[in-house]
Amino acid sequence: MVFPGATITMVRVTASEAARRARVMQREPASYWQDWGLARTVELEDHLDRLAAEDFAVDNDGRPAPEVAAE
Repeated sequence: MVFPGATITMVRVTASEAARRARVMQREPASYWQDWGLARTVELEDHLDRLAAEDFAVDNDGRPAPEVAAE
């Protein structure tokens, strides 16, 4: 979809590696997917760091979702 004249702002929602790993452990039962997710969260963070595509970042490490969204 194209929005002529639109200004786009990229916001990166971040969390510590410990928080991301805890979320994967909670979300995925002990299985291939848990192992994959634990490795992938580190890999994806590295990619996002190198890209540096965001205009700004918002920390979501243990904060309530409404607070993060408001920021």
